[in-house]
Amino acid sequence: MDRHVHIWTCDYFYAEVEQAIETLEEVTLHRFPAECDHPQHDMEPWSRCMAEHPGHTLIIEGGCLAPLRAQLQQQGGQLTDAPLCFELLAGASLLDEPMQQGAHLLTPGMLKVWREKMASWGVNVEKGEPCFGGQSHSLLLLDTGTDDDAESELSAFAEKSGLPAQRLPIGLDLLKAKLAAQIYQLRNSHCHTTIKKQERSLADAAMMVALTAQLTQYTREDAVGEALMQLCSMLCAPHRLTLLLLDEAGRPATTTHQPDTLTDEASQALVEQLQQVQESGAIGEDGFDLVISHQGARLGILRVSGLAFPEQRDRYLNQALQISPVAGLAVANARTLLARERDAQQIAELNQDLTHRLAELNAANEELEAFTYSVSHDLRGPLRAIDGFSAALVKDIGEQLEESPRHYLNRLRAGAVRMGELIDDLLKLSRSTRGELQRQACDLTAIAQEILADCQAKEPQRQAILTVEEGLTAEADPRFLRVVLENLLGNAWKYCGQQSTTEITIHQEGDGFTIQDNGAGFDMAFSERLFQPFQRLHDAKTFEGSGIGLSTVKRIIQRHGGTITAQSEPGKGAQFHFTLS
Repeated sequence: MDRHVHIWTCDYFYAEVEQAIETLEEVTLHRFPAECDHPQHDMEPWSRCMAEHPGHTLIIEGGCLAPLRAQLQQQGGQLTDAPLCFELLAGASLLDEPMQQGAHLLTPGMLKVWREKMASWGVNVEKGEPCFGGQSHSLLLLDTGTDDDAESELSAFAEKSGLPAQRLPIGLDLLKAKLAAQIYQLRNSHCHTTIKKQERSLADAAMMVALTAQLTQYTREDAVGEALMQLCSMLCAPHRLTLLLLDEAGRPATTTHQPDTLTDEASQALVEQLQQVQESGAIGEDGFDLVISHQGARLGILRVSGLAFPEQRDRYLNQALQISPVAGLAVANARTLLARERDAQQIAELNQDLTHRLAELNAANEELEAFTYSVSHDLRGPLRAIDGFSAALVKDIGEQLEESPRHYLNRLRAGAVRMGELIDDLLKLSRSTRGELQRQACDLTAIAQEILADCQAKEPQRQAILTVEEGLTAEADPRFLRVVLENLLGNAWKYCGQQSTTEITIHQEGDGFTIQDNGAGFDMAFSERLFQPFQRLHDAKTFEGSGIGLSTVKRIIQRHGGTITAQSEPGKGAQFHFTLS
């Protein structure tokens, strides 16, 4: 009979099957439309194709051809025996858990056409319907490496469907083994003994591939090591296994012996010997060393000794070399997961400590603000008494006093006034952080014009050019917004006092507002002190003030979610820009 085998597969698995059979002779690959959710019922196209391509026919399907299964088999077609096509790529042991958790399996071929297939797959995001009929809760890509764009397409599909996505890297070894087994069965169905032997060999190979893939499912390093040693025991039945895992610095981390019968001295000597092993290779006639690495980093060494069949040593070593990269990846993944868990725990502890410290800080600030408010408020009464009685003394006996005592009384009154202003500023600073914000639409133009008009009324003799842009509005608490403008415009008026003409402008700039003057300005080298309480950049004798106003302004603006910055040069005026959100 013709040895030629015709394999039929859908678009979703075509690339994988194409690579899996590339080394096989007398095998031709064909494709048929992918109709996972719409099983085919028309036998006529299949009858025609099978007649046009004589030889053995192997059809890869997982249910889409169920209505035609009996007819296809009657005409000599053989169908793959996997309940799901995906089980040809990864063993059922890898797929059972994610599928039970509601994962929807995908191949790179499926991701090439997901945009055209969304409706037929039951993904109607615009209609608000649950994806895949509500049966799937996540996406799982079985990444065979056949399409470099698969990972990016997975991300795009996940974003569109709103489902979380994961990527499971797998190889094609299992597919190769299963296809080879079925092709062999097709060609040698007359030789049952040979077939059974080959099936057992292929089953062993498939089992090894599945068990190797399972290594990556373990999340703890000790579990990975135990699984690796069990796999090697099944593979070559050695008398002894020793697994040495190394830390990042190349020092011994853990050592496991099977059987665990070595003395401490013998175990230590073996560990020191294994530390020197840099490459995998045979040792003696009945053993070998397997170096486990990942991305160039040596993670451990597995020593296999006392093989039950020493003549198979090289074959066992070659098989172990196929396992090594997967074992390295599994160990690296377990360590990464452990590091993340430790980092998460540390972050949680730091956050808890930070929350506690913030609570303490907030409590201390609240106590300090309450104390400041209380002291400032309570000082007003005695201060009024000092000012009142000193004023009465000046009125009643001022003309009778000599110049020196009268001067002292005037200084006493001036000090009381100065202290009153300082108390008022402290109260404003305290109020700036107390009470809830009542945001509303504020006419910033009207408030600024009113404040500048008051400044002009107090000094009508001063020549001034005051420019306020029309239509300035802001969403803010009107009480606090007035305090901000009173301080900024008041400062601008004050520091322009020595100019022949005062020039002050306020206008919108970007998403904020800018107040500019032609006053005394300041040195930007000292700008860090500008918004600190009680810090002044000018002599108090030249320009009066408490040094609290700009601190109050900054607190109010920050409470609104905004920022304030300043630019200036000595003698060239100043510019303040602030936002309120």
